[in-house]
Amino acid sequence: LAAPRVPTPPTVSGLQYEFGGRYWFSSGDHGFDLYDPLLTRQLNSRLTFADLTGQTAEIFYRADFEPGVFLKGFVGGGAITSGKLNNEDFPISSDFPYSNTLSNQSGGSLKYATGDLGYNLYRGALPGGQPVRIGPFIGYNHYHQRINTFGCNQVSANPQICGVIPPAYTPIPTDVDVLDADASWNSLRAGVEGEVVLLPRVRAKMEAAWTRNWVWNTDYHNLRPDIRAMQ
Repeated sequence: LAAPRVPTPPTVSGLQYEFGGRYWFSSGDHGFDLYDPLLTRQLNSRLTFADLTGQTAEIFYRADFEPGVFLKGFVGGGAITSGKLNNEDFPISSDFPYSNTLSNQSGGSLKYATGDLGYNLYRGALPGGQPVRIGPFIGYNHYHQRINTFGCNQVSANPQICGVIPPAYTPIPTDVDVLDADASWNSLRAGVEGEVVLLPRVRAKMEAAWTRNWVWNTDYHNLRPDIRAMQ
């Protein structure tokens, strides 16, 4: 994580603004379970995307208007450069043994944006003279990621999955796109933020927010025309 030094925000006709850029390196996991629609306690399948690494570039901004309105946010995007997928299928009968297949992630992407509108209810100073401002805000956030997985290798004891040439059931090559996943988060935000200027070029900020989230997720089983897209 690296961020450039941000100069003292300029002021033009009652407008104070700042902007800059950041680079992010991130890692994480993503997964979800699929339960039987009729036997709701029966876990049929689980997708686990692990060791995902992302690299993104981000632009951030803030503008303060008189008498106290402010607008702030950030926009970013980049690539998910590595990772893996474990696709588990759980027994629903004695004729279908447990399956756990392994695929590699490549060529994924992510993008996101947040915008907040608020008002500085309090602008004052600490006993030592350091400027302070505190204000509530409302805003919106969007995040989208795309994960692509290639190849298929059975790491359990079910030869029927990932096997395309019986009786050897040769693993699916690593250049075959077997499963993709699209996930989007949309959030409404309401919160409060505070800032204190410690030194001319050093500030401390705190922000807390309540969010209401909506998630949309679809995985594409490219080798299964009958269930190619599942939400």
